[in-house]
Amino acid sequence: NGADEALFYPLPECGARNHTVPVILYVGRLVPAKGVHVLIGAMRILHEEGKVQAICKVVGSSHAGGRRSKVTAYIKSLHKCRPPNVQFEGFRAATNIAQEYRAADIFCCPSIWQEPFGNVNIEAMASGIAVVASRVGGIPEIAAEGGIVLVEPGSAVKLADALQTLIEDKDLRQNVAAEGLATFQRRFTWAAINKQYNYIVRSFESHQAAIEPT
Repeated sequence: NGADEALFYPLPECGARNHTVPVILYVGRLVPAKGVHVLIGAMRILHEEGKVQAICKVVGSSHAGGRRSKVTAYIKSLHKCRPPNVQFEGFRAATNIAQEYRAADIFCCPSIWQEPFGNVNIEAMASGIAVVASRVGGIPEIAAEGGIVLVEPGSAVKLADALQTLIEDKDLRQNVAAEGLATFQRRFTWAAINKQYNYIVRSFESHQAAIEPT
């Protein structure tokens, strides 16, 4: 998959994020498989230990695109157990989501199912922010060339540790973000995706031509 460079791009070098503490962002459906409860558990650990300060913004609803969204029992449980450092922002349209990426410092994808790809990861990478994500499904393939800190799925403790490391170490956070942006530009722009597809098609055609009888 690819992401639209015209929509997802970093803040300009002269730009500044308008907040006093690092912002961790989640974007996606609010369903158990996406592991939002694991992220909230990690934020509770960070809050209770008091070693670092950060805010987690949760953007999303029960259904993709906001259609037929409702307050499910799972969403009620998330609100009930959220610590003070978690904010629920509700559904956002694509343009507003792109702005949320650029305004954040860290993106978190805490999926606990076999996420086939996870477009939110490359959207965050394209936006120039560090990514922390579960080592599940296709996410490690996205992370193969840098830009994502991988953690074991389902562990609030390990996720909290990874987030704390990036919160405390601004240089590391910027390095991960830079690696992610470079990976995106190299592999996940639509131009790069088109080039890969054309290469596959040409390779297949060459193979077919080689095996066809003369």
